[in-house]
Amino acid sequence: MVPLLQKHGAELVVAGFDAKPAEGEPPNSTVVIRFADADAAWGFLNDPDYQPVKEIRLSTTSRGQMVVAPEFTPAG
Repeated sequence: MVPLLQKHGAELVVAGFDAKPAEGEPPNSTVVIRFADADAAWGFLNDPDYQPVKEIRLSTTSRGQMVVAPEFTPAG
């Protein structure tokens, strides 16, 4: 997986199974990946080399979701 992330210039920020929920129903793992921009994120998600990884992820997780969000930039 790391070479695939490197291919798309991604940085793994958070990855783990031991996140403590502050509110709501926790997922069974949490992963945060930083990309240079949304196009890079979509390039990763649509990469044919990612599809087998995606199948494994979807078959082994519950309450999963994936979002592409811009970096937070404070006003002013």
